[in-house]
Amino acid sequence: MNRILLLILSCTFGFQLSAQVIRSVDGRTAQLPAQFAVTPDGLKWVQSKSTDPVLILWNKIDLVALARDQPKIEEARQQVLLSNTVVYFSSPPKPNYYREFLSQKINVEFQQKWTAVSTGTIEYTTNTSGYAGYNPGYTGSDSRVTGTISLTTHYIDQTRPALNTTIEGLLLQLGEDDRIDTHRLINDLRESGGVFRNIQLLFSSLREIYPNDIEIYKASRGIDKLISERATSVDAMRQLKAFAIYARTMAK
Repeated sequence: MNRILLLILSCTFGFQLSAQVIRSVDGRTAQLPAQFAVTPDGLKWVQSKSTDPVLILWNKIDLVALARDQPKIEEARQQVLLSNTVVYFSSPPKPNYYREFLSQKINVEFQQKWTAVSTGTIEYTTNTSGYAGYNPGYTGSDSRVTGTISLTTHYIDQTRPALNTTIEGLLLQLGEDDRIDTHRLINDLRESGGVFRNIQLLFSSLREIYPNDIEIYKASRGIDKLISERATSVDAMRQLKAFAIYARTMAK
């Protein structure tokens, strides 16, 4: 079975491609897309979801020019031919896209919650016979307890204040996995509906634009876990906080 190795070569790892241009054996040039794969057969990428992937075979490419103009691609070509792997290249994400993502407003009105609290007193007396005169602590089968219970129940409004923040602020807050209130917030957000789903859709859009960005992938999986699992996933919460910090760096 062929072993597939996924290498993400992007600004996340400190590497950027220069002008992504290749030359064919007949002298023509072509601009490579923002994301493509180096495979044992050639260069491969997807133009759209509705069409088959594009594959340019190695025997159609001027390999001398490739080694001179795109040494990183040539290095990857040598690697995939020797080890039968696939290397993915991607261009750096655009800072303005991350800024727009992080600055999106989140406004949530939570459902009203009331908690019943009962307070009161219990008064009782114990009458004993037999050995009671010799043993004041005795309460045998012939003892009798009588008394009254007086309780008062009132209700406390424990509705969470409205949440007015940004996606960045929420992701950072969700990452505070050592706080009990954060777990309660996640449960309240699940009940309010819509918030996690909207963030999930935004992450889906990010993944379509940058499918090879591992940080986007992990954060997207984190949101999926918070939606699907009843128990709060600490790993998922940490992934979201890590993504907020990563995206803030990318937005600069």
